[in-house]
Amino acid sequence: MNTRLRHILMLATTAMVMAVLPSLAARADSVRLRGEATVSSDVVRLGDVAELNGADIEAHAMLPVLTWPQGQKRTAIALDAVRGALADAKVNLARVTFSGRLNCEVSRQAAQGEPSAEAPGDDLSDARPISTVPVVRDLLVDLLSSMAGVTDRDELRFSFTDPGGMLDRPTGEGRYEFEPLATVIPGRVPVVVRRYAGEALAERARVHVDVERRFQAVVAQRRIPRGQLVRGEDVAIQGVFVRGGAEPVGTLDAVLGQVATGTLQAGDALAAGDVQAPRLVRRGDDMTVRCIVGNLVIRLTATAMEDGGRDQVIRVRNTSSRETFLARAIGAHEAVLVREAQDADSREAWADAPMPVEATR
Repeated sequence: MNTRLRHILMLATTAMVMAVLPSLAARADSVRLRGEATVSSDVVRLGDVAELNGADIEAHAMLPVLTWPQGQKRTAIALDAVRGALADAKVNLARVTFSGRLNCEVSRQAAQGEPSAEAPGDDLSDARPISTVPVVRDLLVDLLSSMAGVTDRDELRFSFTDPGGMLDRPTGEGRYEFEPLATVIPGRVPVVVRRYAGEALAERARVHVDVERRFQAVVAQRRIPRGQLVRGEDVAIQGVFVRGGAEPVGTLDAVLGQVATGTLQAGDALAAGDVQAPRLVRRGDDMTVRCIVGNLVIRLTATAMEDGGRDQVIRVRNTSSRETFLARAIGAHEAVLVREAQDADSREAWADAPMPVEATR
């Protein structure tokens, strides 16, 4: 009888747990910002600077995102500006995934009859050549990018504390050695820089580099107080730079329906520890534990021995037999028996304990 009961419990409870798990998967449109674009119109439109995927977002391909600045031949459009234009157009940003570059460099192509960027008569006498001489800073950026395993420079952002200005020197002034004193990237990395003249050490300096890494992350769109349920309008996927700390959450499914563990401000990238499952059961609460056996629902009253959120497994005690077993929280003061974790003696004691029975034929 016990063997048969265990088999029925395993099949019935598995079906019950699967039935209550919600599906949060949702298909979202996507906007991928290009690195470069060329236009001939006075108005730059969304389809000019981004690759659009999805019927809803493709309908906004002609959405203006920038009016060309007078007298300029080149400009840049930030991903945040694209997001703002879509928000002004009443697009639900929670349903849009943003990726690609953080900025799109846009060039304006001269229209027919319009003078080109270098038309005769332009006075270029004050134009200053752009320096292409590599400096020590470039070597250090290459090293830190390699340490981070990044090949696309747009994925990292650097800021330097260099009191002596050693990083701005041309690399041809000597041989340079870098000794990073930390290996955690992103984060703050102290680096000892040594310059050699021939075989002799000519100079030594210590600099600090703050390295940020770009993530597609869940970002709060408004203030979310501690204990509040996270809803679709509260968050969106955005490209953000993060320096140190926990890696941010990259999918909406991981936070929707969860509860904020602390107050979140607009613009905060959410990490896993910023949300938790809503607490359905508190330690010491009386609760109902059920198990389906064939066409019957076996029900008993138990006491929670620890707090628990939805789908969390907690220890509970049968108020009649005083036996302790594991149950999965599925609602407020409601749980279902977890069979796999029970030993044989505990299951037999639980089955033999007096309890009400409901027929569900």
